[in-house]
Amino acid sequence: MPQKITMIKTQRKKGRYNIYLDGHYSFSVSESVLIKHQLYKGQEITAQLKQILSTEDSFSQFYEKALNYLSYQLRSEKEIYTYLRKYEADPEVIAKVQQKLRLEGLVNDQKFAESYIRTMLKTSDKGFKVIQQQLRQKGIPAETITAAASEYDEATATANLQKLCLKLAKQYHNQSSKLRLQKIKQRLLSKGFSFDEITTALATLDLTNDLQSEKEALTLQFEKAAKKYHLLTSQEKKFKIKQTLYRKGFALTDIEQLLDKEIQS
Repeated sequence: MPQKITMIKTQRKKGRYNIYLDGHYSFSVSESVLIKHQLYKGQEITAQLKQILSTEDSFSQFYEKALNYLSYQLRSEKEIYTYLRKYEADPEVIAKVQQKLRLEGLVNDQKFAESYIRTMLKTSDKGFKVIQQQLRQKGIPAETITAAASEYDEATATANLQKLCLKLAKQYHNQSSKLRLQKIKQRLLSKGFSFDEITTALATLDLTNDLQSEKEALTLQFEKAAKKYHLLTSQEKKFKIKQTLYRKGFALTDIEQLLDKEIQS
């Protein structure tokens, strides 16, 4: 049996309206749904129309949430899906929201991937492999990432890589030249740069210690090892220190010279 709208009341929340049927609150709708169906006081509402209004209002609310989410930055379709599911949106409703966003040009995984690559190049120290992995996590298909890969500007990536190499060289300045280069390469690989990129960047930079710097690094590491093994016998201590320094990339002749010097003193 149809019911009549006896009152339409504005909510405190902008764009929302409470609908009263036969003198009692029944449901609420968004302004877009109110206008679309031209709801008015005295209008008869059947059970079928009430269901239609509920379905369309659900879509309207989640569409507004998606718009708000997009207002901060571009999003992938997977990000929008995950975001709306947090609010318990039905997958069918999400699919309709995404379809409308696509038609309006507000969501496009291809453009998202291209923009993401450009942004990461400008604002991060990550190589393409990590960027690629992050895009996959955001639901971007492999073929879309491949198509967007042209946005990975090699010149910008090389400049970023060289700055990072110098930064890491300072960070590992107390290490031997050999170990320092190994650690720099490991860090760069973990940040997503390829072997070829790393090799090319390192070839343009001289990150090896001069003789004095290498000597200072060796002395520092020797002091640390000597402190660590100070409870051992003289022979055991010498062996452990020698082994430790050799593993850290120092030349065996330099290690033996330092050990002989320390023993004599």
